[in-house]
Amino acid sequence: MIESRDWTAYNAAQSEEKARFSVLLADLCKGVPEPEQVMGRPRLPLSDMVFAAAFKVYVVFSSRRFTTDLYEAYADRHIGSTPHSNSVCRYLFDLRLA
Repeated sequence: MIESRDWTAYNAAQSEEKARFSVLLADLCKGVPEPEQVMGRPRLPLSDMVFAAAFKVYVVFSSRRFTTDLYEAYADRHIGSTPHSNSVCRYLFDLRLA
């Protein structure tokens, strides 16, 4: 027998997935320790960059198209600043974060 799907619940889950994911990811990233800044230009907060990198991979958009999601994450207070798309790419390829 084929089970019928609860389409109302399925549609609600699909409709809210991205918003719920960003809230959960932001909460997880709050626990990322910030390395001490010794010299050089001030770095972007590591927790913000881990959030941005993970969220970028999740949404599967180009870096430029992802900028809108960063603005929304900032407006929702998930991150403390809106990093440039090039900065997100640099952190994605930073081997220290692997």
